Amino acid sequence: MRPRWALVGAVVGAFVLAGCAPGAQATDQVVLPSYVSPSGAFLTGQFALARGQLGAAAAGLARALQTTPDDLDLKRQVFSLTVASGDVEASRALALDLVEGLERLGLAGAAAEAWLWLAADAVREGDLTAAADRLALVEERSLPGLVRPLVAAWLEPDPAVGAAGLATGDTGLGDLIASHRVALLERSGRIEEALGVLAALGLEPSELPERLLAEQARLLMLLDEPEAGLAVLQLGRGGPTRSDRLAMVEAALRAGTVPPPAVPSAEHGMADALLAIAELLTAQRRPLQATFYTQTALHVAPDHDAGWLLLAGLLAEQEGPEMGALALANVPAGSIWYASAQVERAEFLSRQGEIDEAVAVLEGQIDARPHDPRPAMALGDLLRRQQRFEEATEAYAKALARIGPTGTEHWRLYYARGIAYERSRRWPEAERDLKRALELNPDQPYVLNYLGYSWVDQGLHLVEARAMLYRAVELMPEDGYIVDSLGWAYFRLGDYVRAVELLERAVELAPGDPVINDHLGDAFWRVGRYREARFQWERALRLDPEPEEIEAIEAKLRRGLPAPDDDAG
Repeated sequence: MRPRWALVGAVVGAFVLAGCAPGAQATDQVVLPSYVSPSGAFLTGQFALARGQLGAAAAGLARALQTTPDDLDLKRQVFSLTVASGDVEASRALALDLVEGLERLGLAGAAAEAWLWLAADAVREGDLTAAADRLALVEERSLPGLVRPLVAAWLEPDPAVGAAGLATGDTGLGDLIASHRVALLERSGRIEEALGVLAALGLEPSELPERLLAEQARLLMLLDEPEAGLAVLQLGRGGPTRSDRLAMVEAALRAGTVPPPAVPSAEHGMADALLAIAELLTAQRRPLQATFYTQTALHVAPDHDAGWLLLAGLLAEQEGPEMGALALANVPAGSIWYASAQVERAEFLSRQGEIDEAVAVLEGQIDARPHDPRPAMALGDLLRRQQRFEEATEAYAKALARIGPTGTEHWRLYYARGIAYERSRRWPEAERDLKRALELNPDQPYVLNYLGYSWVDQGLHLVEARAMLYRAVELMPEDGYIVDSLGWAYFRLGDYVRAVELLERAVELAPGDPVINDHLGDAFWRVGRYREARFQWERALRLDPEPEEIEAIEAKLRRGLPAPDDDAG
């Protein structure tokens, strides 16, 4: 049976780096020659940029800029790339030069990113007055202007004044603004008022984002109400807390201590706002722009461990997993983000081909964190990708044991273990897990497809399988693999005309899949289109099928298909 392993993974203005190719990783580092013409340096920089090599791109374009120092568009691009590559000294010089040049032309508003970076630089140096002056020059309608009110609130000498100046508005940052208002009010000693901000959201604990849930529990502890704080955590997650943040808060409350605040300083306040923009840009698949904001955040707050995690993912996507691993090294072992960093490190190691080391990292985390399911889940995924299916099932079993009662969000885990069981030729266990995944998420198209196709492939429950696959196609009509599964169900039920229609569509959607082409060949044969059937079988052989499929396809090319009665067997 062919593997169908797909697991379900995820309005900001233009930015100077828009249009650069995201995720174009390269194995060879672009090097700028010692002697190169300005045009050669420009082309080298653009080539490096297309390959996601931020430092090399900045160096090449900076060399080109030396011959055209008044080219402000190029200067803005060099500045943005320099910040994204993490070169602080060069970023400072370019930012000052850029704002001076744009001000001379009366275009100070076009320097929003530069003023934002310079404000962050002033905060890093402890000069909040200079930071506020620079921040005031950020154009309100620009992307940096989106976070200007949040940053300005943390630059106020009186935190209560900063909190009063924040309004949620229609920015898409309502939860973030609420969290910052709470943090500012707490710093000014207004605990009851901070709780009022959370109450005004009108959300039950189970509806609160994790960060706000942790803040509410923390505030109750500040009022010497640890039991109320623990009750909020229980209501918010319906059982034992699992995330690092909530586990830390719960442990502190049980010990009778106050957990650390989510935003402990003005530096972290600014960094937090910048990282929110970086996360939005990351979700929009704009990694270079997201890297600019993440690096700026880490410049102002280099101990923001969640920021290093975000940067690691961005650098790994653009420059390769080695660079991502270097960023993760900044997350200390005592951080609540350390376990997440180690899981990510294992992923980067596996992408570098260091499978044994990746497994060792995850096994170490499994031993070190006996109640945390995430390392075991990550180990199962890693082993499954390596086709070490029996070992994968054991890792998934450990993860499930640590979760306890499962909910809707755990369908992926049962689905993944079901795949591993099926590939281990343990069908009863696979069928059980796939059915459980559907119980948790009845309209999940990948699960409908995997279970339905598995039944069809074994000649089991064909009518029920067809109904499941029909629903999966309704949900994902442009997925060639799912359309193929429905076509194959019709083939097994003897409706060859309908099977041809669906399988032809599946080949259009996924022309490079050998199994889909093989299936279409079978359907063509049953409707008497023998020449087209042989063409599809020959094509399937050229598409690198699984070794066990080659002999069967070659036999069909020699003798055709057996009698139709065998199709449903």
